[in-house]
Amino acid sequence: MTKKSSNISIGIEFCPTSLRVTWLHAHTGKPKLLGSRELTGDFTKKKTFVDALHDIKGVMGFSAGDPVVTAIAGKQVHVAQIPFKKVPDHEMKNALRFELRQNLPFDAVGASIGYQWVDSDQIMVAVVGAHYFQHQVECYRTAGLNVQILDVLPLCLSNSMWIRKMPMEPGFAQVCLHFGDENCTLVVDGEGVPFYSRSILFRADKLFGSENGDSLQPVEIDGALSVFGEELRRSLSFYEKNNTCKGFGHLVLNGRYCQHPRILESLKKDVGLPIEQTRMLDLVQAADKLPDYEYDVALTLAMRGIGI
Repeated sequence: MTKKSSNISIGIEFCPTSLRVTWLHAHTGKPKLLGSRELTGDFTKKKTFVDALHDIKGVMGFSAGDPVVTAIAGKQVHVAQIPFKKVPDHEMKNALRFELRQNLPFDAVGASIGYQWVDSDQIMVAVVGAHYFQHQVECYRTAGLNVQILDVLPLCLSNSMWIRKMPMEPGFAQVCLHFGDENCTLVVDGEGVPFYSRSILFRADKLFGSENGDSLQPVEIDGALSVFGEELRRSLSFYEKNNTCKGFGHLVLNGRYCQHPRILESLKKDVGLPIEQTRMLDLVQAADKLPDYEYDVALTLAMRGIGI
């Protein structure tokens, strides 16, 4: 679901417990941040989600025509780069459903499918469960917001690496980790290497959220980090064994908890890649100080809306 870019763009990062919003204006040089906001709550409930979107619209002063860019994530989302033989355009989506049906964690019937050719025989495909896609669209529409681009989180994270203009030596895979409240999304991409993504269960909010105080014992945190590190190593090992690449380059981190000392310590031990220091905030003009890395997804989405 996409339309052409505008000089104004609103990026909304959604997860079941929070909404983060950034409002950008295309400006000479760096885009200008017009405003930002975060709301927390139980957004698994449709009414709560719609009410929160409506409140954001009113408080920030969006007009009905202002373009919104958002992203979908979760178990009803699947993104992959696969080898595929071209068929007539009118047969593509059904052919992709047939090809992917055994790898999807949800029913392919009625699912929303988007695709883009990466090479003559490679295709990037994003699939979203039918009910989930319609639910998201309907929530934004009910709240009076004009969604012009509905992205998926893994591709948004890949885009965040390219927007940073970080060094990408051809053939080396770059790694991005987004720490959400309940899951960490891993994305591997780069110049001349296949795209790969998976979600790893990791309750960063439970481990490091301020509301938990000192309720968790160090051994519990150590155990969770150990399991996470093992899953991460397995994923990167799987990528290397199944794809042609020269190795891994940089590690890009984002999300509320990505700079927590225990997470950084664990990543240094389990991954050992140099961490890219450029923040999305470095790429915009911002009068207000925002927390580092927390708004990276919302900023990436808003930048896509103004054509960056």
